[in-house]
Amino acid sequence: MVTTIVVRDFEPKGVLETFERERVTNAVLVPTMLQRLTAVEGAADRDYSALRSIAYGASPITTPVLEATLRTFRCPLFGIYGLTESTGGVVQLDPEDHDPDG
Repeated sequence: MVTTIVVRDFEPKGVLETFERERVTNAVLVPTMLQRLTAVEGAADRDYSALRSIAYGASPITTPVLEATLRTFRCPLFGIYGLTESTGGVVQLDPEDHDPDG
């Protein structure tokens, strides 16, 4: 059984509460959302142990957002680049491609 959670309005604190309460395993976000989530006070202190991966797309991720995301969620990241017309991702950056030190 798989459950999909769609959030109507992006409210960072509420999304973090949903991640924790519902034990979200995989998330798809854009870098701006990641930036806002990691900026919530106490975000890194929550329990995201169920989170197996975060996929992000729509724009490149900056090094500060990458570092904050890795520090906060402690899970692999996948950068997905593609076109809606191609039905999804065309290029993927795997977790090992997300080393902020290069």
